[in-house]
Amino acid sequence: MDPAATALHRIQMPVSHWLIIDATLDNEISVEGQDGDPNQTVELAINIRQAGWAALPDWPEDAAQLGSWPRPGQIVTMALTGPQWNLIVTALDRWAAVADSRGTSRGAEKAREIRTIAEQLRQHLAHQR
Repeated sequence: MDPAATALHRIQMPVSHWLIIDATLDNEISVEGQDGDPNQTVELAINIRQAGWAALPDWPEDAAQLGSWPRPGQIVTMALTGPQWNLIVTALDRWAAVADSRGTSRGAEKAREIRTIAEQLRQHLAHQR
């Protein structure tokens, strides 16, 4: 395997951004799983989500606890491979377009938030390569 594909890139971000990434990957898994997953996106996305859960050991297991988590300003450092980060950025772009297509102010706001995270990731990755 190509060493560049297995090298870890560490990016620090607010946990609130990771939650958006996690939800986006959940959407990606649902859609790709329906289409037979020819690019093996599902397995990669599941691995990424599991890495996030491992990096956040205080992730609430009870949905009722999510209201007070994460604490304000909580940061996480994610260490993922280039292909994993590429999937995240691609998925964020895809779901930002979906949010925009709703034609609502809430959809446009969500799309801007998602695109901002994707752009920040691109910048971090460009500096690490």
